[in-house]
Amino acid sequence: MQPSTEALLQRLLDALERELPQAVELRHRLHANPELAHQEHATAQAVEAELPVACKKIAGTGRLARVGPAHGLAVGVRAELDGLPISERTDAPFRAPTNMHACGHDVHMAALVALVRAAHGLADELPAPLVAIFQPSEEAYPSGAAQITAELEPQALLAGVAAHIHPELPWGAMALDPGVVVVAIDPSEPREVAPR
Repeated sequence: MQPSTEALLQRLLDALERELPQAVELRHRLHANPELAHQEHATAQAVEAELPVACKKIAGTGRLARVGPAHGLAVGVRAELDGLPISERTDAPFRAPTNMHACGHDVHMAALVALVRAAHGLADELPAPLVAIFQPSEEAYPSGAAQITAELEPQALLAGVAAHIHPELPWGAMALDPGVVVVAIDPSEPREVAPR
């Protein structure tokens, strides 16, 4: 007999809570060593080393990790690997000497690693497989999203989700919007992001 959805959700939330200290440590490590688009080799290796399951390389430096039931349509959750050529001006002890995870990609990666670790503990109890997608080159053209889409098995995902931190929301709040809400690089105007 499958546990109730509420009980399963509570167990997942409890497991996520236990992952928070390690996620914060990973976020600081990733933040201190950002790599630019198409160059996220050490970043991808650091993420992969923290995951409890084998990863598949995808779209160059990207990674996919699957947890949960072996069969069935999966729910994809995406995080981005790349940093930006921006100088960080903070006093954080984990600040980057060059470049920066200015858009929260370090938080996204650490959070997705924590989710995979927590979900792995529930394994086949999950109602659907979870596919963690660590996307390279989100901030530059060509985007790793197009490569990942081309390399994924047809009909492999039931749905895809990407979270983004939003500093203007109160702590603990979440905002959802229907449909597509994130921006993308316009391939009709390919350009590289210039260092600031």
